[in-house]
Amino acid sequence: MSSCFHFLKAFTRVVCDRQERSRDLVVQGSILCLAPDEKLQRQLATIDMRERANIYALSGSFTDTLTNLAQLRHQRLNDADLKTDWQDLLRSVNLEEIIDAPLIECCKSQ
Repeated sequence: MSSCFHFLKAFTRVVCDRQERSRDLVVQGSILCLAPDEKLQRQLATIDMRERANIYALSGSFTDTLTNLAQLRHQRLNDADLKTDWQDLLRSVNLEEIIDAPLIECCKSQ
């Protein structure tokens, strides 16, 4: 990885009951974002999104792994292998509570 990075604090809220917001699940944490080095960038440019998610996971880039798997799950909701990958990823960072939460598009009102 290159030395170009940034640090941010983030949180995710899952609305479980619109009438009773105290039931919302909230997960928060810190994220360190690193830019991939040139070799990794070349490798990522030649593979499909599922392989890309695996490469990101192996290189320790959780946010990129999460983003790629979320996009794939949104495109292929009934893919059992992707569902397993998604569950494994969330379990690996102790996010079992949101494994079965539905995926929604970001920044659109519901």
